[in-house]
Amino acid sequence: MLKNKKGFTLLELMIVIGIISILSVILFRTFGTVSELTFRVEQEKNVTQEIIDFSQILQNYADRNQIDYDKYR
Repeated sequence: MLKNKKGFTLLELMIVIGIISILSVILFRTFGTVSELTFRVEQEKNVTQEIIDFSQILQNYADRNQIDYDKYR
């Protein structure tokens, strides 16, 4: 005679825990990769902005200090 069982067996619970752990490992690796890429993009933006600022400083200096070539001829 079969009993009407309610609940999960130990094997079913272990399988679910295994699947959840595999998915969490994939999720954490993906999150790590995304956060690393975000950091790289932010650093590239900062370097680009510093290059633009430095370029503007050099251009301003060059505009203020024009060389009078006729003076040296």
